[in-house]
Amino acid sequence: MTQHLIIRGIPPRIRFVSDGTLSEYDFPFAIFKSSDLKVYFDSELQDSTTYSVSGSGVSDGGTVTLSNVPASGTIITLVRELSIERKSDFQEGGALRANVLNDELDYQIACQQQIAVNLTRSMVLPPYAADS
Repeated sequence: MTQHLIIRGIPPRIRFVSDGTLSEYDFPFAIFKSSDLKVYFDSELQDSTTYSVSGSGVSDGGTVTLSNVPASGTIITLVRELSIERKSDFQEGGALRANVLNDELDYQIACQQQIAVNLTRSMVLPPYAADS
């Protein structure tokens, strides 16, 4: 039986402060593929050629290895950023395979986590406020 990715209740975002020497940073959340992980130094998105990612498809997360160590005091942010989309299509009368269904549900839960984190970082009107 194939081991499926487990999307744990961990926000898909973590921050570190560079000490000017460390080049490896662990992230505790799952990613589906390496390109799902984005790296920021302070507010600047880093090009994916400036770091490598291990741990794709691993429920417990992985590690980012930076090619260039940022200066001491730089805030390093690792965040999972997914394209919010449906990944599979189930056909009427077709086979409903558990692994395909599990993969789809994992991806959708990860998207919901991403939206939840983005909402906690946004200004939101209280429930009693008028729409505007």
